[in-house]
Amino acid sequence: MSGGYMGRILRADLGSHLLSVERLPEPEVLRGLVGGTGPGLYYLRQSPLEGGSPTGAELPLVLMTGPLTGTLAPSSSDYTVLCYSLEAPTAAAVAHSHGFWGPYLKSAGFDGIVVQGRGNGPVYLVVDNGRIEIRGADHLWGLDTRETERLIKSELGGDPEKTSVACIGPGGEAMLPGGMIKNDRNHGAGRGSPGAVMGAKNLKAIAVRGSKTVPIANPIAFQAAVARWEKEMGEGRRPAGSGKARAVDYSRSCSGWRVTPRPSYNCRIECAYDVDITEGPFAGFTTSIKGGADNLEGAAEMVGIRDSGEALALGDFYDAMGLDSRVVGGVIAAAFESYEEGRITEEETGGLVLTLGNYAAVMELVRQVRVGGGFGRVLASQLSQTARNDAEGVGRVAEPREPEVSRDRQRRMWNDCTGACWFAEVSVETVSRAVGAAVGWDDFGGDEALQVGARVIAALRSTLPEKGTTVISDTKASPSSSAAPSA
Repeated sequence: MSGGYMGRILRADLGSHLLSVERLPEPEVLRGLVGGTGPGLYYLRQSPLEGGSPTGAELPLVLMTGPLTGTLAPSSSDYTVLCYSLEAPTAAAVAHSHGFWGPYLKSAGFDGIVVQGRGNGPVYLVVDNGRIEIRGADHLWGLDTRETERLIKSELGGDPEKTSVACIGPGGEAMLPGGMIKNDRNHGAGRGSPGAVMGAKNLKAIAVRGSKTVPIANPIAFQAAVARWEKEMGEGRRPAGSGKARAVDYSRSCSGWRVTPRPSYNCRIECAYDVDITEGPFAGFTTSIKGGADNLEGAAEMVGIRDSGEALALGDFYDAMGLDSRVVGGVIAAAFESYEEGRITEEETGGLVLTLGNYAAVMELVRQVRVGGGFGRVLASQLSQTARNDAEGVGRVAEPREPEVSRDRQRRMWNDCTGACWFAEVSVETVSRAVGAAVGWDDFGGDEALQVGARVIAALRSTLPEKGTTVISDTKASPSSSAAPSA
């Protein structure tokens, strides 16, 4: 192995403030797991759940990149977050994010971070080239993700565009199901509530920056594989309905607003963007949107909000709070449904009128859920069960019934291990050749890539008490919640 990896993992014990650096697994082990989800599970499984709480201080939060992260491969921005799921406590959780945090971690000289322990008070971690530091974060606790990112960049100094901050908001601090880890404003990892696990550790943020370059073992072969990759993308060999298309369609419907693409590292697709609202009640407000429509659906569509400005502002509020609207929004939508059907009353909601489309009531409920006050206390108690119900439809690892299903599952899991974004997905053979050229595995091809996918699926199964138990991952979208809350 001579390329693709930086070769080092950072371990941080927040309780003892012990920081240590270790090498990646042995080459033969690493080739079997590659990156992202594969090595992430390798480290997660070193601390089995064994009936404990996912928020236990001794259990790890793992942030892992892949061999293509930070390279010239298309959309090579992916990093993976692994923990034990707060939404389905018998499961391993796998979440993904993009932006610049993964590439900047590698430029700081590390492939991943394993966090254990619990800070005696709020802290944040700085990885700045060769300097690693745990800093106090009392002044950041309680702030939203936007302000946290801004203040940490200001404290560290230098060019803010060269620093990336992954952080939690008040939702993660409260250890709520649906707690996300947000980075670079437009991006975040939410499956399995990793933000809640981070909050349980009193870890407000991890800031990374550096100047190192990811080594490439065979530059000529790598450039050829990347050229082939870009050609296949140009021929349309990627998943339909990318975020960029959604952004263009949305900007047409709001033609008076300014839409600014905010692409991730080396991104060809630009599915994240900022929207400057130029008219209506929210004129002058800028919202940062990530790829896909799930957030807006969870924040607005399920509670009957049709006004575009309200929908964008509400989605932005969820992100600022560090809450996954697919989880929290599902519970709030169920409350609105119960109110509309007469199953709960204004007396039970504390005077809130939960009629579909009531933007102010939604905002107040999100606030109440976050602080555990008013009717929000009732909804917060519903979150764990509702999230667990949602988890039944997310990323189930079960025995395939036919070879085609098995191959597709292997392919998706393989894509979890490369460090490149799913939206840039092309043929397994092309991506595997890029990985092989980057690392120096000259004989690495599509068949071995699918074997990696199968091996990682098996590793996911091994974290569970029995086969068929749900695994929370980003391989499928979560269905909408439908369970009605009880007062």
